[in-house]
Amino acid sequence: MMVKARCPPLVSGQRGHEPTGQSNTWRESRRVRFLFHLLLVCRDQLRGADRSRGAGSGTPQRLRCEGATRASGERAHRAHLRRRGERKTLRSSAKQNEGGVEARGNAKQFPHLKLISWQCRSQIRVFMKILFVGDIFGNAGRRALAEHLARLMSEHKADLCIANGENAAGGWGLTAAILKKLHKYGVHVVTGGNHSFANQEILPAFESDPALVRPLNFPPGNPGKGSTVYTLADGRKVGVLNLQGRTFFAEALDCPFRLGTAAIEDLRTHTHIIVVDFHAEASSEKIAFAQHVDGTVGAVVGTHTHVQTADERVLAGGTAFITDVGMTGPEESAIGMKTKGIIRRFLLQSPVRFEPSSDGPMINAVLLEIDDTTGKAVSIARIFERVRFS
Repeated sequence: MMVKARCPPLVSGQRGHEPTGQSNTWRESRRVRFLFHLLLVCRDQLRGADRSRGAGSGTPQRLRCEGATRASGERAHRAHLRRRGERKTLRSSAKQNEGGVEARGNAKQFPHLKLISWQCRSQIRVFMKILFVGDIFGNAGRRALAEHLARLMSEHKADLCIANGENAAGGWGLTAAILKKLHKYGVHVVTGGNHSFANQEILPAFESDPALVRPLNFPPGNPGKGSTVYTLADGRKVGVLNLQGRTFFAEALDCPFRLGTAAIEDLRTHTHIIVVDFHAEASSEKIAFAQHVDGTVGAVVGTHTHVQTADERVLAGGTAFITDVGMTGPEESAIGMKTKGIIRRFLLQSPVRFEPSSDGPMINAVLLEIDDTTGKAVSIARIFERVRFS
């Protein structure tokens, strides 16, 4: 490395000439000052080079390349910036996109990915962030998403939103009009459960909408499908699988363990990123299934009970798990319904017409971060947010 340094001016006498009458001591002190100045210049340049090489290492959006491959990619990037007359470093590029994933495969958001060799690009860790919203219940849940989902997606830099919508229509089933609204709010894929077919008008949508799924282990002959592969705008694909447990349910369903394992093997031929919505009553059944498929899917997310659990974690094999995401709807209720009718039912043990509540709207969700290459989870975080309507 060439280092240019200028000798500091002399204290007395003409520049470049030894003052008359001075001994060799003056000449030696001048040499010492010059060498000290040269060391300072070298130190500053080395520090600047270190900052450029490690610019992405301390920010949420960093390119993880190792050895000479990473250095060569960054050198190419800096050369490109010099040609454009913009003296920026990888640190400034990361700050422009701070708060998101480490590096998405979107060339518009990350133009410097084009400059990195294919050998280096193969070593970049690209993460996908998925927001999974708990059971949407009635008008309170729909309105909470209408006013706050876009903000949540932006704050968490989420790439995809999946939501369970089996209770979105008055706490009972789903309609075609409400399904259209959920997509408009920003929900990409809608899953279901034991109330998926509660409203007959939604049945045609299960055949026409590829982003609407119901439990895979419903008996053969029912409309719709139990899994789908959703393609993002940047070309990445996510597999979504919907299953329903059998414990404490009256329906006679096929085994979710056997059918789920076969469906996962099929989805893995299309994508490494797979999220499972396991709609079940028993916590033990959800935990057992998650352990059964650990390492083969990115996440197993429990739904149905409308109560968020605090056991989110990444299992040993790399599968993120939570027993129940909870409910997006009225907190001041008995799992969504007005408490007066529920109490009357418990006291009198007689039929009572339940009414959906709208008090205390909240959003229950989890944020999943999954490695694009391996399909294994990096993290899972609960979201519990009480909201106000505008």
